[in-house]
This record gives sequence, structure tokens and C-alpha cells, in this order.
Amino acid sequence: MKTFADYIQEVATNSVAGGGVDLSPGKKQIYKKRDKRRKEDTDSMYRRSLGLKSINAMLERLKKWFTMAKLYGIILVLGLLGGIGFGAKYYYDSTQATIQRLTAEKTLLDQAVQTNESTISRLQEDAVRQQALNDELQASLRDAEEGLDQIRATLSDHNLTKLALSKPGLIETRINNGTKQVFDQIEIDSGAPAPASDPR
Repeated sequence: MKTFADYIQEVATNSVAGGGVDLSPGKKQIYKKRDKRRKEDTDSMYRRSLGLKSINAMLERLKKWFTMAKLYGIILVLGLLGGIGFGAKYYYDSTQATIQRLTAEKTLLDQAVQTNESTISRLQEDAVRQQALNDELQASLRDAEEGLDQIRATLSDHNLTKLALSKPGLIETRINNGTKQVFDQIEIDSGAPAPASDPR
């Protein structure tokens, strides 16, 4: 960078006597038009005298901008990591809740299956018992039908009306004893204790 003394010497060498350019006003031009592109221009000299202050200020602004960009980048990264962490926690919590709900439902379904299996086995046992009782009843019905057939055969062989008219005491006693036996058997079948045997 040139000092002020250098500028003064430079102006002296450019004087008219030293073979320099005549700057006195002529006919065509009263004053010289200012050329800002020349290094002797006052604005250029002023900017040069400032030196690197503007560049340093610009670098400081860039440093601040990069610092803020780093800060914003860190905030953005932390926000993204926080969002990912929150999403992972939410996914984990919802998955655990779903697992617990499904486990509870499975337990209920297992209990329902066990109840159904026990009910089915009990129904099968009941069906077997019902079949056995039905077979017993069928056998009893056949025996009763055979007895009914014998009674019908006996009654068809005897004329009870004629016998009752001829021997009323004998028939009355036998009919009363038979009726009593039938009623006693009905009571026994209904669950009453067996009556004491009649000494008659």
C-alpha cells in the first residue's frame, strides 16, 4: 500500500515540466471527467486505505452465520433424533399394549376352549347315560308289554263278570290285593320306601 509521500512524489513526476500531461483547461474540455476505474480515484484510494477491515467484517459475519447454521443444524439433528426416539417409544409402548391385550384374549380363549371341552365331554357322558337309561326303559317296556299280553290272555280266558256275580267275596279280595300291589309299586318307583310286608 502506498503512503501519502509516495502519492506526492507520483504527482510531482506527472507534472507538465516533467513530461507529464497538461491538465490545464483547453478549448474542448473545461474539466476532466472522473474515471472511477483508475487507481488514483479518491474512492479507490479510500477503499484501499480501509484495507481488509471490510473483509474481516465479512469473515466475522460468515463465522457468525456458520455458527448459527451449526446451531440450527444441531437443533435440527436433535429434533430428528428426539422425533425418532419418541416414535420408537410410541411404537414400543403400543406393541407392548397389543401384546398384553392379545395375551389376555388368548387366556380367555383358552379358558373358553377348556370350558367347551369339559362341556362336550360331560354331554357325551350324559348321552351315554341317557342311552343306557333308554335301553333300560325299552327292556322294561318290553317286559310290561309281555305282562300286559299275559293279562289280556288271562282276561280273555276268564269271564270276570260271571265269576264276580257268582263269587263276589273271592273276586273282591283278589282285586283289592292286586290294586294295592300296583299302588305300592308306583310309590316305590316314585322314590318312597318299600312298605312293610303284609302278614296276610
